[in-house]
Amino acid sequence: MDLLENADNAVVDALARKFLIVNPQAAAKKLEKFEHTDVVTLLESLGTEHMVKVWEALSPNLATDLILLLAPEIRALIAEHTDVGKLAILLARALPETQSVFLDSLDETAANELRELMNYPPGTAGQLMDTRVLHFTGDQLVQEASDFLRKSRLGEKIVEIKIVDSDGKLKSLVSLRDFALAAPGETLDAISHGVKAYVTPMAPREEVVETLQAYSLEELPVLDSEGVLLGIIRHGELLSALQESASLDAQTMVGVSKEERATSSSWFAIRKRMPWLQVNLLTAFLAAAVVGVFEETIATV
Repeated sequence: MDLLENADNAVVDALARKFLIVNPQAAAKKLEKFEHTDVVTLLESLGTEHMVKVWEALSPNLATDLILLLAPEIRALIAEHTDVGKLAILLARALPETQSVFLDSLDETAANELRELMNYPPGTAGQLMDTRVLHFTGDQLVQEASDFLRKSRLGEKIVEIKIVDSDGKLKSLVSLRDFALAAPGETLDAISHGVKAYVTPMAPREEVVETLQAYSLEELPVLDSEGVLLGIIRHGELLSALQESASLDAQTMVGVSKEERATSSSWFAIRKRMPWLQVNLLTAFLAAAVVGVFEETIATV
């Protein structure tokens, strides 16, 4: 019996590997229902070329979750054989600690290239967006999406469900109301609606605010030039960022460090304010010296 069981297991393993190699897109969808550790084991059993193809076909949600579970040498192989632009988009969605783990697995040149692609100038939509976005494909069932949302840490932040195609391009949205009232067996495509508005990552902050107000949106998608979903800007978080920015600007105008808070220690405040106070004192001495030079003239007048 043991021999038969071992033979059966060997056949099943061989068929599974063949499926992963021949049809990585379909295999990736099946892997969404597996335990993360099992997915990692399957990926690591494949050759580099096939492993990368399957990993690229995984949903961004699952692919980023797997980063911490993959061995460092596997992460390095993925970085070496995956398109750097796609990898930067995917990595930007991950938590900061996940990004650090992945970047630490790479050589300095590759890590720096990824960091540059992940960063956007201050005051742009790319810098304001949240890259940790849950999204699904239109052929997924309401029940499948619901099960995933329950398990996800980001589920509570969902305002609208994002529907993307196989290339990660945003196709449509599903409101939470329609999602809650839909039958479990319905597809997400069947209850979705069009995208009202979006911005590009280089759009200035003023354009973001105008677009949110013009369309009365709670969330604003950020898409690249090809329509790939990069992240979202939430109305509430944007307002908080604008208020904080205004407060920091006011602090800077009076010589208070941007890092200083009401709860900061006295020593911290002294250290941060000392350079400005020294400059202020120097200009005061300068002004006094100028007044001294023209003291007689001032007295006469």
